[in-house]
Amino acid sequence: MIYSLLAAIAVVYAAYVVLTLLWPVIVYFVLRFLFSRRGDLKKAGDWAVVTGASDGIGKAFCQLLAKEGLNIFLISRNRTKLQTVAESLEKQYNVKTKIFVADCTKDDFYDELQRELTSLSSISCLINNVGIFYKYPDDFCNSEFLTLDFCQDLITVNVATLTKITRLALPKMVSDPLPTHGVHRYIINMSSLSGLLVSQYATVYSASKAYICSFTQALAVELRDTCVRVQVFVPSLVATNMSHVKTASLMVPSALTFADSALSMVGVKTVSCGYFYHDFKYQLLRLMPTCLFTSRVTRLMLRFRFSRRGDLKKAGDWAVVTGASDGIGKAFCQLFAKEGLNIFLISNSKTDLETVAESLEKQYNVKTKIFVADCTKDDFYDELQGELTSLSSISCLINNVGIFYKYPDDFCNSEFLTLDFCQDMITINVTTLTKITRLALPKMVSDPLPTHGVHRYIINMSSLSGLLVSQYATVYSASKAYICSFTQALAVELRDTCVRVQVFAPSFVATNMSRLKTASLMVPSALTFADSALSMVGVKTVSCGYFYHDFKYQLLRLMPTCLFTSRVTRLMLNAREHRRGDLKKAGDWAVVTGATDGIGKAFCQLLAKDGLNIFLISRNRTKLQTVAEYLEKQYNVRTKIFVADCTKNDFYDELQSELSSLSSISCLINNIGRTYIYPDDLVDSINATTLTKITRLALPKMVNDPLPTRDVHRYVINIGSFTGLFVFPYAAVYSASKAYVHSFTQALAVELRNTCVRAQLFTPSLVATKMSGSKSSSLASPSPMTYADSALSMVGVKIASCGYFYHDVKAQLMRLLPSCLLSPILLRRKIRARDRWLRETKKKSG
Repeated sequence: MIYSLLAAIAVVYAAYVVLTLLWPVIVYFVLRFLFSRRGDLKKAGDWAVVTGASDGIGKAFCQLLAKEGLNIFLISRNRTKLQTVAESLEKQYNVKTKIFVADCTKDDFYDELQRELTSLSSISCLINNVGIFYKYPDDFCNSEFLTLDFCQDLITVNVATLTKITRLALPKMVSDPLPTHGVHRYIINMSSLSGLLVSQYATVYSASKAYICSFTQALAVELRDTCVRVQVFVPSLVATNMSHVKTASLMVPSALTFADSALSMVGVKTVSCGYFYHDFKYQLLRLMPTCLFTSRVTRLMLRFRFSRRGDLKKAGDWAVVTGASDGIGKAFCQLFAKEGLNIFLISNSKTDLETVAESLEKQYNVKTKIFVADCTKDDFYDELQGELTSLSSISCLINNVGIFYKYPDDFCNSEFLTLDFCQDMITINVTTLTKITRLALPKMVSDPLPTHGVHRYIINMSSLSGLLVSQYATVYSASKAYICSFTQALAVELRDTCVRVQVFAPSFVATNMSRLKTASLMVPSALTFADSALSMVGVKTVSCGYFYHDFKYQLLRLMPTCLFTSRVTRLMLNAREHRRGDLKKAGDWAVVTGATDGIGKAFCQLLAKDGLNIFLISRNRTKLQTVAEYLEKQYNVRTKIFVADCTKNDFYDELQSELSSLSSISCLINNIGRTYIYPDDLVDSINATTLTKITRLALPKMVNDPLPTRDVHRYVINIGSFTGLFVFPYAAVYSASKAYVHSFTQALAVELRNTCVRAQLFTPSLVATKMSGSKSSSLASPSPMTYADSALSMVGVKIASCGYFYHDVKAQLMRLLPSCLLSPILLRRKIRARDRWLRETKKKSG
């Protein structure tokens, strides 16, 4: 019986996999031809409004829509580019254009924009394409460029601008009579595949794109009885300036190819990637375990090429090797010299360098140059640039220099992991590699190749700990992860040049640094490893460089992440009081936003009852003082209040000072939020921006302050909403902002998993609070105190949960319903709630 059941399950799963992979084929090669409404665009109005219209995908949409015969209203911040594009459209397609210059990081153009949109004869479609991305992927807590201003700009451009421009254009699009009966107007929002998948190290960006997906789906349901339809496209990489990918390919289409494909999907599906190969990629990613797409899936798809070891001698005269006086670096020098290359050796010991250089000249009859550099300092780069420039030609650069921990130890309490040691490790392992690459690369790219058809190589030495999470070597493994990421990104940048970039990530090699003196099959000598690694030149961008290390890596990848990312005991928690008890042990203060009423006030009472001092943030000073006095009297704790109007942006500097003055922060509870009677722009400002910024202010202190008690964690607890899990029409902006919170928390949790801080999300359904309008508590709608007590008992158990048993049961039941059944149910509920509010308002005013 059991075997029959297992066979049936296998058949069902196989059918699911087949249908999942066939779905993009059905959509793009059947449904698209049956249901595409691309031709409706010209019939539905005279003008297409396009944001981010001066470049990339936006410009491509302008060209294609003008080709269809639509006049184009272009919005972007660069007047010169706008005028250039507009003139090109008028000349090439004989259409009218209007340009509107708007800096979308600011808020001063909407009145003028509304007048301009109103003046248009009719709007056929609105394409919300404007957006900004990270300068580079980086962690939310420690990033230098992720300032509060940058976070504000990203949320403003990607979230608020889309919301507001839609709000401005939509009434006109709905109310203007259609020139042709039976057609629809379209709002097309541009999101990203990172809005559907959790994208760590692009936390704010991916969360902003999750907002767009949620907003679109909710708005699509709201507008289904009007002449306007709403769609979202979630592409993967497109060859644009923003993506920094210059060369188009099958998987990375040009902007024009993508836009043409996307327009053919108008009217077909509310949510799609807009491009067949991106949708197919997305379906594959959905079938994979989460651990397999937290790193690039492309690593699994690479094809092997023939080794290009022989190219090294043909591509130039010199090999530049850092860390050249010992270990792997010295072994590379010997092998390169054996190949006939002259060697430029860089290290910090002049005596060792001279010894190695003399040995190479004598044994292999090559020229050498030595350069003494203390890579913990910053005073040698000008001289090094002069030396590198003087070389006839550079065939390859081997970035091998690095330092390791004295011994594995935990980041928080280690005695040797001083700030100076951390700085030295980052400087040597990260900064030196980056800077020396930057110095050598222009020469390697621009110098003519002696032999046609060969490549020069930059080879960066990472470690297996850079591919896997290595606790107790936190800074070292993170520095090696930097090298892996840096290499892969640079490899893409340089693919149209004569330079190729690779990274080798070995496990243990018998060197002085590893303190392993005896070589073996799994621990090769430096020379054995270097010889194997050189045979992999040109084969794969990322590899271990040694067969048995790659074999070990593949075995480790097959293991559950929990077995090597953190202590297994953490996953054995059934957690209730154990991790709730951590809060008092992890610090002195709890920071709570929205602390004067409802769930926030309840959290304050319970945390004060647990013995924590409370830092209360809200906008009403009187209420704050009342709650603070009650907590001090009832629970004998200290309190601080901070008055902040979170619709404004003028309190963050003062708040940072106040947070810094706290002895230690045990937990941050981001509870502040706002729902709406009708959509307004304050919702995403409070629900998304405030949460993001306050987390950014508090997090470095929470991560860096020493823990009073070993083996406990601090917590960032974000209060989302049930509406962030499902499509909620007539709560489009609110539910989309809560989807942002959901995505933001999940990505942040991945980033912080090697720190003392854990991030969790609670997504309650109705709680009997003033904001919800539910006055009476019940089993399905608990009181704030009941809900907060239940939620705190879930601390440490699950990254995302409703925090209350009956709400989680409700969520699981709703997930079982098909969208076609769930959406009408939610729609009717929201319409009834709106009608009830309108009746009550009318009654009060009467």
